Amino acid sequence: MEINKEKLYELVRKAGDMPLDKVKELQLERLKTLVEYARTHSKLYANLYADLKDSYTLQDLPVTDKAFLVNRMDEWFTDPELTTESIERFLDENTDYCHKILDKYSVITTSGTSGKPMPMLRDRSHELVAEALIALRLFKNIDSEVMNPFKSKIMGIICTNGNVSSYSSYKWMLKSTGISEDKMPVISILDPISSIVKRLNEFQPDVWSGYPSVLADLAYEQKEGRLHIHPKIIACSAETLSDENYQLLRQVFGCPVVNNYCSTEGGEIAMSCSEGHLHLNMDWSIVEPIDENGNPVPEGEMSNAILLTNLSNFVQPIIRYRVDDHVRFDYSACPCGCKFPVIDIVGRKADIFYIKGKRFNTILVMAMMNGETGIIEYQLIQIAEDSLEFRAKIADSESVSAIRKKICEKISSLLKHNDYQDVKVVESSLPPIRNERGGKICHFISLEDYRKLAGS
Repeated sequence: MEINKEKLYELVRKAGDMPLDKVKELQLERLKTLVEYARTHSKLYANLYADLKDSYTLQDLPVTDKAFLVNRMDEWFTDPELTTESIERFLDENTDYCHKILDKYSVITTSGTSGKPMPMLRDRSHELVAEALIALRLFKNIDSEVMNPFKSKIMGIICTNGNVSSYSSYKWMLKSTGISEDKMPVISILDPISSIVKRLNEFQPDVWSGYPSVLADLAYEQKEGRLHIHPKIIACSAETLSDENYQLLRQVFGCPVVNNYCSTEGGEIAMSCSEGHLHLNMDWSIVEPIDENGNPVPEGEMSNAILLTNLSNFVQPIIRYRVDDHVRFDYSACPCGCKFPVIDIVGRKADIFYIKGKRFNTILVMAMMNGETGIIEYQLIQIAEDSLEFRAKIADSESVSAIRKKICEKISSLLKHNDYQDVKVVESSLPPIRNERGGKICHFISLEDYRKLAGS
């Protein structure tokens, strides 16, 4: 889908002023355009929609998920020149993240925290949609001068390994603006907290972005007098921003905090308003809250999962794609004036372990696990004040022990690197513990929850 930048920005502006029923009509028009394109250009969707009637509804479209799509990558693409092999080769060779495959598509990967990282392609139109939504909605009430990288000091604390979307987007920004890394640096979330504090104190960012749980950890550093920064805006993404952490960041730093609910597969799904509420970008996303049986969940009730449709991705269509995030919709009027529904989200949230009384953010382990091959599912359990247990389901049955041992050694090194000394990380041959209700696996189980499980 080709569209020029000016027209795209105008479409985003207009949708923001439309009555809700008109936005729903626009949403349906874009869905039908996407479905028709997918069934015409993708072998996978041609098969999925072979028996689809002309008068179909959204609910008539089959549900997809990561496991289903990743096993049919070559059939999934709508561009016949793309293959899984060519993308893997491109990722291996493109170490500076500043090139496009076939000179048309940027390539990013999912974080890998729920399994093997999955490559996702974006064409220029998809990128422009994201750009317009961020500029016109996420930063709507922010002084443009503050967001200008030539006039403000901008720093991010992100995952810096692999083609993860946050890091590849950062590299693209450097390339497009010509700004050097020392003028707009990023810090790896795997760095020791003392090192991060030192660099922040030296750089003194005006704009500060990163994972909410990591920024919250640093808010405690500010409260305790080790961190001394005065950002003009804080931008959160990549995981859930809890109300507790939102209030903490606002209180400690006294500046606006914006939040972007986005994903590699789904694009820019929802963005915060001046009241701190997340509003669904329903002109470019469809989110269907569902219960454990896949049935729709009424407004006001928390879902078991969602079905996500990205209306801007035409090269790798995401249509009714299951994501295990829990959301609740609220269509009541928001004081900010936005007509789009507010969504409360519980998902992709880091857990906090207290190791010998000291906070340990498990997002560090998530980042470390990115790119690890051979692991289908994993789980880290705190079994004592100074002991963690690693469980995993391994793809290669002949390498189970070696892979588990390697990961345990990497977690031990990560802990020592972040000043957690004398912590045992033991490998277990037991399978990950599944939730009794839904059968799902929680990546991290705190000592408190482990004791509850052991006592039940």
